[in-house]
Amino acid sequence: MKIKTIDIPSVGKRYDITTESNSKFVLIDYFSGLKEIYILKDNQTIGSIKLNNDEANQLAILLSRMFLKDFLEKRIDVIFQSLAIETVKIEEDFKSMNKTIEEIKFRTFTRTYIIAIIRNERPLVMPQPSEKILENDILVLLGNIEDIEKAKIYLKNLKT
Repeated sequence: MKIKTIDIPSVGKRYDITTESNSKFVLIDYFSGLKEIYILKDNQTIGSIKLNNDEANQLAILLSRMFLKDFLEKRIDVIFQSLAIETVKIEEDFKSMNKTIEEIKFRTFTRTYIIAIIRNERPLVMPQPSEKILENDILVLLGNIEDIEKAKIYLKNLKT
């Protein structure tokens, strides 16, 4: 997409925009807050719209959301390829048992998140650092596969 910016003295700015498919439109941003959009075909105006500042802001938010969603969806695919969610059951020989998440410095030593604790068949989502890890708790871990495997060992031995 090509954008040509033209200052209009005492009025505002004009943006001449040509897309990759050769569609053309003009945006005029007036100092008064008014915005105008002109759609061109063969260098002739075939449609136009006027927006006040609030309307233009709403349109900008809508467009941003649409494009940000597409942008993030593409990036999230890459992120999710390296993420894993695993569970680990706390057994009686685990040294992390009866200690808080903060006390064992879980995040610091494992680079893994405890995103939930399933205790007595009830989920505790996003547990606080002050939450104690109890026998028979099932911890739901989020991280990359290597870090999660290390985290499982850490929960048992409290050694990295």
